[in-house]
Amino acid sequence: MSTIKVDTVQSTGGGAVTLTNQYATKSWVNLDGTGTIAITQSKGVSSITDNGTGDHSMSHTNAFANSGYAVTGSKSYSGSTNENAWWIKVRQTTVLLTTSVRFYSGYTTGSSTGAQDSEYNVVVNIGDL
Repeated sequence: MSTIKVDTVQSTGGGAVTLTNQYATKSWVNLDGTGTIAITQSKGVSSITDNGTGDHSMSHTNAFANSGYAVTGSKSYSGSTNENAWWIKVRQTTVLLTTSVRFYSGYTTGSSTGAQDSEYNVVVNIGDL
């Protein structure tokens, strides 16, 4: 096995190298979901939408090759000390859309769950474009 160590990889045209047929992070967003939602940082995301409390969508700059990409996320704690779980989950009624993903941010306290806007929400999408 060989090891290649480099500081910068560029295409022959001088631009950034595009990963293809490799399952790497293709889009991610860090958004503030309180008040008027705003992107804090992102890559491969063209827009975000506030669909209601704890309910957001992100549109990918480039469509995924198929609906089999992976989605994961995390959020900040922003409620009472009784809340014992905070989560972000995909909110799709069928298969994932290749152009966007809708996600739901909330909390669980005992047997109760609820939607929750929070300041720090990160959603990462991994797959092939």
